[in-house]
Amino acid sequence: MQDFYKNLKTIKSLEEITNEALYEKLPLSWYVFLCDIKESTFLIKQGKYKEINMIAALSIIGVLNINKQLDLPFVFGGDGSYVFVPSLIFEQTKEVFLQTKIKAKEAYDIELRIGYISIEELYKQNQKLLITKMQISQEYFQAIINGGALEYLDRLLKEDKLSIPFKNSFKYIADFSGLECRWENIPSPKHRVLTLLIKSFKDDQNTYKRVLKSIDYLVGSKEQRAPIIKENIVLSFNPKVLKKEALLFSKNYIQQLLQIFKYIFFNFLGKYLMQNGNKQWKEYKTRVVNSVDTEKFDDILRMVISLNNKEYKALLDYLEQEYQNKKIVYGTFSSDSSLMTCLIFERHGKHIHFVDGDMGGYAMASKEFKQRQAKSLSWK
Repeated sequence: MQDFYKNLKTIKSLEEITNEALYEKLPLSWYVFLCDIKESTFLIKQGKYKEINMIAALSIIGVLNINKQLDLPFVFGGDGSYVFVPSLIFEQTKEVFLQTKIKAKEAYDIELRIGYISIEELYKQNQKLLITKMQISQEYFQAIINGGALEYLDRLLKEDKLSIPFKNSFKYIADFSGLECRWENIPSPKHRVLTLLIKSFKDDQNTYKRVLKSIDYLVGSKEQRAPIIKENIVLSFNPKVLKKEALLFSKNYIQQLLQIFKYIFFNFLGKYLMQNGNKQWKEYKTRVVNSVDTEKFDDILRMVISLNNKEYKALLDYLEQEYQNKKIVYGTFSSDSSLMTCLIFERHGKHIHFVDGDMGGYAMASKEFKQRQAKSLSWK
């Protein structure tokens, strides 16, 4: 059962998410862990959107590092995450989430909700959770979730019904190595970056197929609307940017300064090697671009895309029409750049790069989404 995810069928594109035959149920012996940042909108107004992304990614890398031989599904949501684990690493995962909560408070003064539930219990509560995976790169397979259970779990977490009892000592010390955030904000290749959430009303799967085709028509293919291109990826030498990572791994001011100097040195080295090094280094940015999670599905279609002003207006007009026709609920947030948070398992091997719109893209789009969702409760 621990190889369940590894042995799943693989889909090639989001267009296949409507084919329920490609999904399977998670094993009863597995668990889903989840976290969510309290008052994320308020924190974003304070300028802590990059810190929010770091904490969500921290919970994922900590679990993936427990046993690197396991292939585990997870979902990055910008201001939270879901991680699915077999019973083999249940106790270690609990301790990773507790230590992530502590890190969030100590490093950024951020309060993190954490919780878990067994898949067996979830099914007893008549919740449907189906999973498949989509290949993003040679090394990265993205989890695709269907069935509606994640929204239910998110509600339980916010109601403190899935909490993990706090403790001060741990048998397992979390390994958060591999988490990096050393790039400058990435400007849009077009006029703007749009963070987008779309949910079909009544979970009509055919609606997603139609919406995806319409996005292709109005904005262009996935490659044409990509928010990350290698020409726009620039390593940061700004101590204020690099400090956000240093705070997670250094407890006092002197240690933080040393970490920042180390990051600056490695970024200078990396910049030189990407320009003058061997083939692997010269292709490094291409590997990054090929490993981003800009479009995904976890009961909600989530996208970070680039588009020009004409495409932006056409897309918003289309989404609003679909909403008024009671076909979808949606939320958007527009900015001029993206943020990228990286999980590096091997420098020239497995990479995963989480992308969010700048200024809290997913969290702000979710706020607008929930406002429309509340209005949709009166629909028949």
